[in-house]
Amino acid sequence: MLARLDWIEKIIVKYRKHTERVKIVFYKPVLKTIELAVKAEVAESPGWGVEKTVSVLSGITGSTGFPMPLDYVDQLAHVRQETRRLIYELIYYKPS
Repeated sequence: MLARLDWIEKIIVKYRKHTERVKIVFYKPVLKTIELAVKAEVAESPGWGVEKTVSVLSGITGSTGFPMPLDYVDQLAHVRQETRRLIYELIYYKPS
């Protein structure tokens, strides 16, 4: 846990000048089948403000509450539980 806190602190210090541009927003997806608010961290850029970014995210958010491109990547990168278990066993196997 302490190592993770150190890592987070280093990230904050390194990117301090950019953190002012990051806004935490909540939005309701355009999709009518879900009734939920989605939380996102949005970095303002010169070409796209927070409002435009949230509008686009709202339009592409699917039934899971995540924007569709993220859902597609998650599906492509998914590793089955059996595969993960096998990898863990191979990593932690200690011959007697």
